[in-house]
Amino acid sequence: MSINHKSNNQKHRSDSVDSDAGSRQFDGVPSTSPSLSDSGDLFNDLNVIEPAIGTLRRQRLRVALKLMLFLGAFGVLFVFMSAFFSNSTNERVFETMRVPLGQHAPGTVEFYNWNGRPVLVLHRTPEQIATLDDEAGLRDPISRRSKQPEFALNSHRSRVPQWFVAIAAGTDLNCAIEFLPTEVADFRGKSWPGGFGDACRGARYDLAGRVYKDQHARKNLSVPPYTISGEYLVLGGTR
Repeated sequence: MSINHKSNNQKHRSDSVDSDAGSRQFDGVPSTSPSLSDSGDLFNDLNVIEPAIGTLRRQRLRVALKLMLFLGAFGVLFVFMSAFFSNSTNERVFETMRVPLGQHAPGTVEFYNWNGRPVLVLHRTPEQIATLDDEAGLRDPISRRSKQPEFALNSHRSRVPQWFVAIAAGTDLNCAIEFLPTEVADFRGKSWPGGFGDACRGARYDLAGRVYKDQHARKNLSVPPYTISGEYLVLGGTR
């Protein structure tokens, strides 16, 4: 009896030792399975990270759009400024042609072919110059809407009053321009003071190439760039 009782006590102590050892072994090794609280923390972290990523993408998109708008505006400004300064600082250069003036008698007109265009040169007399003061009936007496160099922005539209130079082409259909002396029939009930006429539709211009009102043409004859050097008129150069 005592022997059996002793063996039972030893078995009970052995089971207790094994149970305690197992408990100590379980407590000493961290569990590899996530707990419910750990899973909740993970979902919370994901919920925080995803909106943060979306916000970062939106910020990058806004920055990219602003950069594109800035570059586009800068490009438009650059083109505009380039065109503005090129027009104001760069001068167009034309092929030059020397015309001797000694052969032109006062009151006569000579025609030339320069740079692929017809050009007329009129040697005006003092009487013809005096007619230029009468601006009645002219559409554009001060040449606001016409083409000419700055030196021709005057009543005689030339460098010097006695010499008038113009492109011999009408400003409406580009037709040939003819010289019409004072012997031509009356114009608008008055004696014709002399001037030029369009060979196609008959538009009339005065001795400075200024078009009259109620004509098919709307602009004065164009004045090309030129200089006068001694006995020569030099067509071309810079405008």
